[in-house]
Order: sequence, then C-alpha cells, then structure tokens
Amino acid sequence: ARLQKLHDELDEAQLALGHQQHEADEQLERQATALEEAKAAVIKYSALSHQSEAELLVVKRELQETKHQTEERVLIVEKRCCRWEEAYEDLTIQQTELARKLASENIRHKEMGEKMETECARANDLTKGKHDVEAEMQSVMEQLQRLQDEK
Repeated sequence: ARLQKLHDELDEAQLALGHQQHEADEQLERQATALEEAKAAVIKYSALSHQSEAELLVVKRELQETKHQTEERVLIVEKRCCRWEEAYEDLTIQQTELARKLASENIRHKEMGEKMETECARANDLTKGKHDVEAEMQSVMEQLQRLQDEK
C-alpha cells in the first residue's frame, strides 16, 4: 500500500511535471514566436532605416543642388544690379553734361538775342537817320529848285 501510494504520488508528480513541461514548451514556443516577430521587426526597421537614409541623401543632394542654383541666380541678379547701377550713374553723368550744355546754349542764345536787339535798335537808328538825311536832302533840293526858279 505504501508502495502504491508512492507510485500514485510518482504518477501525480510525473503528471504534474508533464503538465509543467507542456506549459514550459508552450511558453518557449510563444517566446520563440515573439523572438521571430522581433527579428522580423528589426529587419523591417533596418530596411526602412536604410531606405530613409537613402531618401535623406537624395533630399540632401536635391537641396544642395537647389542651393547652388539659387546662389547662381543671386550672383546673376547681383551682376545685373551692378550693371543697372553703372548705367544709371552713366545716365546721370550724361544728364548733368546735357544740362550744362543746355544752360550754356541758353546763355549763348540769350546773348545772341541781346546782340540782335542791339543791332536792330542800331539799324532802326540808322534807318531813322537815313530818313532824316533824305528829308533834309529833299528840303535842300526843294530850296535849290526854288532858288533856281527865282533866278
């Protein structure tokens, strides 16, 4: 009986051990599955990381190219601005020179106008003097005619 009891206890212990073994196997299987899923996630993350790094490099290259193009455009615009400033300065200088020439011409025209007025006044004086001389000559001729008629 005691042997039977030990045998029964042994069976119960083996049964309990088998149950614990089964639970341990299931837990190990779950852990193995979780490990495989974790490995797959790491591989997927690694692939995505590499893809993201590659995309980031492309974006960096594109930004660098855009920056380079923008810098070139800025240089072109700066050169145009310099040319426009130089042209503006040239035009300002030309405008100043033309204003001086115009002022000089205006002064010359004014002086010529004043000379013409003086000459016209002189011509008028000479014409008046000529008319006075002609009138006096006429008067003298008339007197001379009268004297000849009286003789």
